Amino acid sequence: MTGKKVWKIVGEGLDSPFQKTIPISSISEREVVAMLQRLTSKYLDEDEICSASIKQTAPGYSVLLEPQYDRGGKRRTITVGHSPFFVAYIWDSSEG
Repeated sequence: MTGKKVWKIVGEGLDSPFQKTIPISSISEREVVAMLQRLTSKYLDEDEICSASIKQTAPGYSVLLEPQYDRGGKRRTITVGHSPFFVAYIWDSSEG
């Protein structure tokens, strides 16, 4: 049986657990990436946010907010951050 598809958002390496599900019809993949970047930026200082926000080709650029995509395996996932980091993956609600 197939359930509704949702984005499952999980925070890893946090002091307290974070998990949220959002119907896939409510948010685009681009918006998911932006949300993961916002969540991750809460754990960066001002200089890290600035260096992660400039052009990739600019001196001083940092990959701290760069999304990493994994489209192989069972689930498509997007990860932003290092420690802590946030992951979004598509989940079928019938999986529990």
